[in-house]
Amino acid sequence: MATDGVLVSEVDDEQVLLDTDAGTYYGLNAVGTVLWDALQEPRSVEELVALTAEEFDVSSAECRDDVQSFVTDLDEADLVEPA
Repeated sequence: MATDGVLVSEVDDEQVLLDTDAGTYYGLNAVGTVLWDALQEPRSVEELVALTAEEFDVSSAECRDDVQSFVTDLDEADLVEPA
């Protein structure tokens, strides 16, 4: 689940996140935007993989590593809390 203290703004088809605690900006592409929106509620990585596979018409196997990497990056930046 996304943490508090993150401001979000839409720019074209993407989102820009501002971590107000660290003062750091993050740009999200279309896939990252879908995942970030989904992370507004607690979700498992498997739920995010299924959502990504359906939304972008790819197999779960094709996107599993990328989704896991994205969630890990968000976790390391303290932008999400474990589900």
